[in-house]
Amino acid sequence: MLVSHSHKFIFLKTGKTAGTSTEVFFQPACMPKGAELSERTEMMVSEAGIVGYRGGAGQDLKWRNHMPAATIRAQLESDVWQSYFKFMNVRNPFTRAVSLYAFHQQRSRRTLPQNWDTLRADFGRFLLSDGYGLQTALFQIDGTCVVDDVIYYESLKDDIRRIADHVGYCAPIQDLRHTKKGQHGLADGDIADLYNRTLVGRVLDVEATIFDLMGYSDDPYDADQRPAHPSAFSATGSAASAITSQAAPR
Repeated sequence: MLVSHSHKFIFLKTGKTAGTSTEVFFQPACMPKGAELSERTEMMVSEAGIVGYRGGAGQDLKWRNHMPAATIRAQLESDVWQSYFKFMNVRNPFTRAVSLYAFHQQRSRRTLPQNWDTLRADFGRFLLSDGYGLQTALFQIDGTCVVDDVIYYESLKDDIRRIADHVGYCAPIQDLRHTKKGQHGLADGDIADLYNRTLVGRVLDVEATIFDLMGYSDDPYDADQRPAHPSAFSATGSAASAITSQAAPR
């Protein structure tokens, strides 16, 4: 997570959405000049802002990545939380699930199965386990989405440029680092073929809030397409207070 006092923004970090790449891009606006910039970083609190710890452990630290929105709000001064521009990354839930599966495989020091039927079965077991679950606490408080705008994974550079322009942060988009890429190496069509009706239903259920708020298709074969920018978000993020989850059971 990030807080920039000079540009008055708060970045809420979601999982497997190119959050680290986005974080590293905006981080110079949140730390003293000359401070080291890297994918892994210690917690930094300065007059410039706050950089949450990025690394292996760190759950006991005050500021860290993937913090619940309610915790960030509780730890910031109320005027900072209320007045600063808040944004996050989102990603099609079907591709995010595959990326999360590959991450868990890597963390467990296991390679992806080379046999396609074995891969599909293993992915299915993961998706139906407790390892795949909700991340709504990262951007919702009491059922309400607290961000003012979003960066779509499917249009990462364009949306980062739009957000940077809005907060007045000038940095070449070429400085965007691609971190943690290539964890599964599957093409979009291959990703869709991992799903059967049960697994599609599982993703629609777990990620109901993202589907409802962000406009993603419920067909995994559309997973590479960026949805139209949802009407709940304006170009300047002024409609955040109206973004409330109306997710119905699926």
